[in-house]
Amino acid sequence: MKNLCVVVAIMVLHTNSLDAQDFKHEAGDFSAEVNFSPFSSNPVQLDYIKIRKFVTDNSAIRIGLKLDFDSEEGTDSEFNPVDYTKRAFELNSRIGFEKHFEGTGRLSPYGGIEVELAFKTASADFESQGTKYQIDGAWDTDGTQRRFTRMRANIIMGADFYFMKKAYLGIELGYGYMFQDFQKYRVKSEDYPADEYQGKVIYKLGHNVQNAIQLGFNF
Repeated sequence: MKNLCVVVAIMVLHTNSLDAQDFKHEAGDFSAEVNFSPFSSNPVQLDYIKIRKFVTDNSAIRIGLKLDFDSEEGTDSEFNPVDYTKRAFELNSRIGFEKHFEGTGRLSPYGGIEVELAFKTASADFESQGTKYQIDGAWDTDGTQRRFTRMRANIIMGADFYFMKKAYLGIELGYGYMFQDFQKYRVKSEDYPADEYQGKVIYKLGHNVQNAIQLGFNF
């Protein structure tokens, strides 16, 4: 967070010294973004796909999508040999609207709203000493990667700084409400009664901040 503040300060300090040429978006432009963390060992990351469509010079519709599938197979021989197969799938979709303000020739502040709907499923198969186990709703018996449903609505505020024509660095924060339902999962086998683990529901109202800078391009 401290490094992010340093970059933001540099962006603001340089704004007044830049030429007046208009580097910013126009109606009809699309933009795509990746996460940019210049002080980390992996500076460019793609957490989810985010696309914006500028319907006017100062307003845009935004859509985000995350689609993850994890699969792991192996043998755990620390105690008794255990053969396992694990699977997890997550889908996250977001849609929102942005209103951009005048700013400067290269700085485009904006406000808006965004809603999110996400869900995750997980399952696993184990075999130990001839007994087979199935886990429905989690990655392992500890409930790792438990299945969930999440809904979120945010008021967002941010700014894009165009360091060259059609390319920008962006920051964003939001305030909103989140509902997340971690659903129950079951561990069962042919030889033993099924064990069922209860879920939990989380409600949260508060602020959230993007941990990375957005590196974006208009086209």
